[in-house]
Amino acid sequence: MALVPGLKRRPRTYSDENPRDPGKWGWYIMAIIAVLWLAYSWFYSK
Repeated sequence: MALVPGLKRRPRTYSDENPRDPGKWGWYIMAIIAVLWLAYSWFYSK
């Protein structure tokens, strides 16, 4: 939740000063997908 106001507050740093942001978001998306898949498989197996 705290990442969204940070991006709104600093829109220029996303492309100019933070080249690692796309990779960081990629890792966040992969982690979220992994957690959702594990939760789905766990609930499905019960």
